[in-house]
Amino acid sequence: MLGRSHRRAGRLSQPNPSLPPQFEPRYAVPTQERPRPTQDLPPEDPPEYTAARVPTVPVSYAFVPVSLNAMILIPPPDAPDTRPVYHISTGHNCFIPSSYITTIRRGGTELDEFMGNFEMGICREPATVCMRGKESQIKQKLNRDAGRSDGIWTWSPQNAKRMLFWDFSVSPAVCNTKNDRNPIAKFTPRWRARQLRPPSNHAQLVVHPKGQALFDDILMSVLIIERKRLTPSFPGNRRLFN
Repeated sequence: MLGRSHRRAGRLSQPNPSLPPQFEPRYAVPTQERPRPTQDLPPEDPPEYTAARVPTVPVSYAFVPVSLNAMILIPPPDAPDTRPVYHISTGHNCFIPSSYITTIRRGGTELDEFMGNFEMGICREPATVCMRGKESQIKQKLNRDAGRSDGIWTWSPQNAKRMLFWDFSVSPAVCNTKNDRNPIAKFTPRWRARQLRPPSNHAQLVVHPKGQALFDDILMSVLIIERKRLTPSFPGNRRLFN
């Protein structure tokens, strides 16, 4: 009886040629373990890759539109690395469409790494900025000593080493740090009269080697400043625009 059961089990384990292929039993085939490398991989990037990633000369980046509500920040065609550095997009706050949220990501698409965002517009709530996982009111981070169109703008993040000063009384606008008066970045707005210039005339952001480590703060601050500078200014509109 026991032998018959074994034989019956053996027959049941054999593939039945009368069954369709999708119903035939499948058998797991053990895979051979891959040999491990004899030594660990180096913990750092190769020197040549690191050198290409961090520019050693000033680089002029262009704000190039890619859709109706997005643009990318790209280096010049002759740069060692021509990939987009940031993707910048703007969308409505669904609960109050008069308020706009600008989102910045590291890379060239809306699916890349989130860097930060800020929300400004016609809203009773104060304008806010979010970076490094923390949200703050813009008025706590950005101050100016003159009108919207000129003067010195001070960007004061939580880390004092990232404090920036933007001088919009000159053209292009110049950015420097608290401890170094030499420029680390320069910003040239897009020419306003579009019909007098070709469509390829984009806003430019020049970042010097010392400014590469502060790129996030440079970009975030200049986007907010330019948004404020371009906001209509007339008596009594302070209560309208946050």
